[in-house]
Amino acid sequence: MPKQYDNAKNEYEKLRPQHPSADSALTVIQKAIEVQEQRIKELTVRREVLVLKSPIDGMVNHIQKGPGETILPGESILTITELVPREIVAYANENQAGLIEKRMTVELVKNSNPAQIAQSQVVHISSTIELMPQRLWRSPNIAQWGRAMIIKIPPGLKLLTGETIGIRGL
Repeated sequence: MPKQYDNAKNEYEKLRPQHPSADSALTVIQKAIEVQEQRIKELTVRREVLVLKSPIDGMVNHIQKGPGETILPGESILTITELVPREIVAYANENQAGLIEKRMTVELVKNSNPAQIAQSQVVHISSTIELMPQRLWRSPNIAQWGRAMIIKIPPGLKLLTGETIGIRGL
């Protein structure tokens, strides 16, 4: 065979599509499967990190965000209501805000039948004046501001979460 014929044949062989062997094709597919399995493991770990655990026993009361909504760092996602409340969040209006002191004794008055009265103490005071919850405003159309405080619920005083009570001693 002439030499130029051999060269043309070699050039032709180089241009022909090369079909990989079944083993090498399976190796490529196996590597792709391993990559996807690794991605699944990474996503599972990320998902485990996103498990939310409540610091209290309670029930989900209100969900602020729905599926697919963006949540910014520090933003509330949901509200959990304690099954048995341990403390009261109270507000002193702006005129009384300077009179509150930590460990100050207060009297809690529940207007029920029969009325319940108990002594307790202020355990925490906010450092700022803030907007009070609307249900505590004297008029629903006029916003009220006050200083928040936390009062421990004494044993024996039976309260429901969200219930309003009177506080004397401020």
